[in-house]
Amino acid sequence: MLQSQAKLDAVGILAAVRGTVCMASGIVLYVAWFHDIARLPASTIAFLGLLSPVVAILLG
Repeated sequence: MLQSQAKLDAVGILAAVRGTVCMASGIVLYVAWFHDIARLPASTIAFLGLLSPVVAILLG
């Protein structure tokens, strides 16, 4: 049964704040990644691509 009016409690506010902080930090890191990777030489960027499978195996 649906309630006629939803109530916002402390857990909901905390979840909204945490979600907003996660999204904002993700956007900042995304912009920083592409800003910094544009300054690297192509050989370094190619090496980073080779590290991707290694990191995936190590992290499980």
